[in-house]
Amino acid sequence: MLRGHVIDIVPGAGYQGVVYDQWVVVQSSNNTELKVFDNTVLVASDVHVGRECELTLLAQPSKIEQKAEPPLGIDIESQDDIILTGRVIDTAVRDIWHPEPDRPLLALDVGAGEVLVTTIPELGRQLDDGDVTIGDYLQVVAYRVDLLEIETLSSES
Repeated sequence: MLRGHVIDIVPGAGYQGVVYDQWVVVQSSNNTELKVFDNTVLVASDVHVGRECELTLLAQPSKIEQKAEPPLGIDIESQDDIILTGRVIDTAVRDIWHPEPDRPLLALDVGAGEVLVTTIPELGRQLDDGDVTIGDYLQVVAYRVDLLEIETLSSES
């Protein structure tokens, strides 16, 4: 889980006044602002905006590299890519949010909290071969970060 403040909600797909998905702007505890994709409209402006929340996030990686103990963090490379640098804390998180294809997720401590990572084929091979284990450092370039769960921790600030 990652702690942060919900700053804004940007509507995505909609039809006849109904919003079907949205982007949520979150400021992490290290003051990085990132947009996360909320495909089930979990976040409501009157409940979450301006409040500290705990978020379960899932990174959809386009590239993953092993690193030798870099600083942990979240960086925004462009409007499209989010770079997550962290230490592997779990390699077999059960994906209760997506029953198919039933692949375990990887958990990455990025300093501001934990972010789950989809195990793309390249990462799956590295995990199977023992090339990536708990305690290793990874840099994940994510084309999108999805919001899986959100819990409000504080009143409006």
